[in-house]
Amino acid sequence: KHPETEKIWFSIAEWEAVWKTGVAKFRLALDQDYESLKDKKPYPTEFACGCCLFVSTKVIREVGIFDERYFAFFDEAEWCVRMKKKGFTSYVIPSAFIYHKVGGSTPNLVATYLLTRNRLLWMEENLPVRRKIKSYPVMAKEFIWNLLNVGNFIADSKRYTPKEQSRAFLQGYKDYFLRRFGKWGKETEKVIFKNNNISKNL
Repeated sequence: KHPETEKIWFSIAEWEAVWKTGVAKFRLALDQDYESLKDKKPYPTEFACGCCLFVSTKVIREVGIFDERYFAFFDEAEWCVRMKKKGFTSYVIPSAFIYHKVGGSTPNLVATYLLTRNRLLWMEENLPVRRKIKSYPVMAKEFIWNLLNVGNFIADSKRYTPKEQSRAFLQGYKDYFLRRFGKWGKETEKVIFKNNNISKNL
């Protein structure tokens, strides 16, 4: 049994860029417990989480399917942007809930790589200019920290991310700038898998 059955992981999708924490990404949860959230009426969100996403066949016919460049992560965010352009709105339904073991099916380094690469692609194509201006300096701070971490310039007492994770993060940047999307290639596979047997099942 998953230990955090009362924790709300997704209840909203709001973009935020915070210099102090080095965060430029979607915030996925409101600071609420389920008891205070469940009686709220449905409310709009920037995208509907792919863990539990319901659409009509009309939407699929008009919008199409997921963009294969993403492979996984940010694919539903991109899809919902296309829906919005067609006049559809994404909603959170607070009275509905599922149990989701976050990261249960994706190795940590793979998730780090895909989230990094795909975030950049999504921002490039969908984030408004004002948000880009605010977000990119925050991301530069994040990039430099991971670069220094890989180069062993971060003291152990201040290292909150393993070097392997920083390498996966930087590989995400590299593949983005080289326009390598979809499923990763052999070079990336060496960075994001400690156990090569796992990669054969993804």
